[in-house]
Amino acid sequence: MSTYQELKGLKVKYLSTDTSGDRIKEGELFYNSTSGNLKTFVTTAAWHSGANLITARSNGGGAGTTTAGLNIGGNIGPSDTQTTLTEEYDGVNYSAGGTLPAARRSMASSGTQTAAIASGGFGPPSQDKAESFTYDGSSFTEIPSLNTARQGLDNNGAGTTTAALVCGGLPGVTATEEYNGSSWAEQNNLNSGRARGCNIGSQTAALFCGGQEPSISAQSEEYDGTSWTEGNNLNTGRKELGGAGSQTSATVAGGSTGSISNVVEQYDGTSWTTIPATMGTTRTAIAPTNAGTSSSYAVSGGNSGSIVGNTEEFTVSLSATTDAAWASGGAMNTGRSEGMTAGTQTASLMSGGIVPGSDAMTNNSEEYNGSSWSEGNNLGLYRRGGGFGTQGTQTAGLVSGGNGGPGSPAAGLLSTAEEYNGTSWSDGGDMPATKFSHGACGTQTAGLVFAGKTGTNVNTDTTAVNTTFEYDGSSWTAGGDYGISNNSMAGFGTQTAGVGVGGNSPASAATYEYDGSSWTAGNNVPSTRRAHAAFGTLTEGAVCGGYNPSAGSLTQTVTYDGTNWSTSANLASGRNGLGGSGTQAAGLAAGGHPALTTTEELTIAFPLKTITDS
Repeated sequence: MSTYQELKGLKVKYLSTDTSGDRIKEGELFYNSTSGNLKTFVTTAAWHSGANLITARSNGGGAGTTTAGLNIGGNIGPSDTQTTLTEEYDGVNYSAGGTLPAARRSMASSGTQTAAIASGGFGPPSQDKAESFTYDGSSFTEIPSLNTARQGLDNNGAGTTTAALVCGGLPGVTATEEYNGSSWAEQNNLNSGRARGCNIGSQTAALFCGGQEPSISAQSEEYDGTSWTEGNNLNTGRKELGGAGSQTSATVAGGSTGSISNVVEQYDGTSWTTIPATMGTTRTAIAPTNAGTSSSYAVSGGNSGSIVGNTEEFTVSLSATTDAAWASGGAMNTGRSEGMTAGTQTASLMSGGIVPGSDAMTNNSEEYNGSSWSEGNNLGLYRRGGGFGTQGTQTAGLVSGGNGGPGSPAAGLLSTAEEYNGTSWSDGGDMPATKFSHGACGTQTAGLVFAGKTGTNVNTDTTAVNTTFEYDGSSWTAGGDYGISNNSMAGFGTQTAGVGVGGNSPASAATYEYDGSSWTAGNNVPSTRRAHAAFGTLTEGAVCGGYNPSAGSLTQTVTYDGTNWSTSANLASGRNGLGGSGTQAAGLAAGGHPALTTTEELTIAFPLKTITDS
C-alpha cells in the first residue's frame, strides 16, 4: 500500500533551526518554528580554483568541458611568442596533448576534448592565418582553410567539428563562415564587424557578444543559421571575454573593459544580468571550455597584468557557495600585524606581533569574547611571525618560533614555544630549529608548524625551508617535508589533516595537505598571496586577505572544501599580516598591516530563501 509521502512527495519538516539534515536540496521546504518562517534552499553561483596549466599562456583556444577540457596554442610570452602546445584538463590535472602543426594564438575554437576544431589566428611569420585543424583527442589534422584569413578570434568558435561557426576578426571583420565537416561556406555577415568577442552556442543558434570594433563593444547579436539579429547589450562592454552555454542561457566572464575585469554576466535569451559571483583572478584573453554550460564551465590562462596559468571553474548549484558576509567587530586595544592567533569567533586569542615604532615587537596578548577585546597576561617573549594560522584555543593556545627580542628585528629568530592556559603563558618545548614566518595549525597538544625561514638574524641570514615539526604538548619531532621551501603561507586544520596555502616563493598560490606523515599538492588558491589569515578544517577551511604582488593588499575571502576553492564575501578593506581564527562558517579576522586594530567577523549560512514572514 502506498504511503502519503510516496504519493504526494516529501513532508514539510518542522524545525527550530535553519537546517534540513540529509534532505537538503534545491526546493526543499521546511518551517522554522523559531522565526515563524517557511523557507527553502536555492542554488547559487561560485568560482572554484582548478589546477595550473603546465605552461602559462594567454590568447589560447578553449574547447571541451570542466572535466574534459582543452587549451590550444596561445601566447606564452614574455611578449608575443605563439606556441604549438596543447593541454588537456580532466577536472583535476593538466597533461600534454598533441601539438598544433603550427604555432598560433587568437584562434577560433570549439567542440569537445576528443573532437575539437581550431581555425585562423595569428602566427609566424607575423601574419593572419586561414588554416584550420581538427583534434581527435591525441593529434591535429589539417582541414580546409577559412575563406578569409583572420586573427582576433579569441573565444570566437561555436558548434562542433562537423557544424562549426566562425565570425568577425581583426580588423573589424564582418564575415561569417560555416563548416559542414568538409568545407567552409560564406554566410550572412555580422551587423557590426568586430574582433575578440565571445561566440557561444551552435551553428544554427549562436550568440556573439562583446568585442572590439575598434573601440570596446557591449553589442550582442544572435544567429539562427542564416542571419544575425541584434539583441540586448552586455551591461559591461568588453573584449577577450570567455563564456559558455547556449543562445538562451549563457554565462560570460572576465575580459578587458579598458582595464582587466573579473565581472560575470548571464544571459536568459533576452537580457544580460550582472551576478555577484566574480572570478577570483581578474583576467583577459582567457580560454573557456565552451562546450560546457552556463552553469558549469572553466576558464584557464589569460593575462592579469602578466600571463597567468591558473584555472577557475564556474558552478551553479546548491553546494557551489553559501551566503556570506563580514561584519565589524570590536577593535583591538593594541593594533598589530604578524600576531599569532588561536580560538574561535567568540573566544579568540591574539598575541605578539609588530606595533608602531620602527617595526617594534610586542608581547601583548588580548582575548576576544565575540564583541570586545580585553587585556590578557603577556607572552614571556616579544615576538612576531610565530606561525600564520590558527593554533589552539583561547584557554589552550600555542605560539612557536618567530622573530624575537624587545623592539628590534635584529634580535634573532626563535625556536622557543609558549603555551597559554587561559590566564598565563609558560614555556613549551623548543623546536629542533628556529622558524619564522611559517605556517601553523593544530592544537596545544597536537600542533603542526611547517616551512618558513630559519637562521639567526631576520635581516641577514634567513633561508626558506620545507621542514615540518609536530608537537605533542611537551616536545617537537620532525614530520614530512612540506611541498616547497616557502614562507609567509598560512595553515588551518589539524596535525593529521592540515592545510598550508599561499606564501612567498616568490609569489605562491600553492595548496598542500598533510595526513600526519606527508604533504600532497592540492588545487591552487585563486590568487597568489602571502601574510594572510586562515582558519577552519581540511574540508571546511577559509583564507582571507593577504598580499598579492600585483594587486597589493587583498580583500578577497576564499573557502576550501577539501578539493576546490570558492570565492566568498570580501573584507571591508584590504590588509595583510592579519590573524584569523574560528571556523569556515564563523570566522574572525583581526589586525594587519600597518598595526591595525580592525576586527571583522565572517558569517556563512546555507543559501536559504524565506517564503513567508510571520
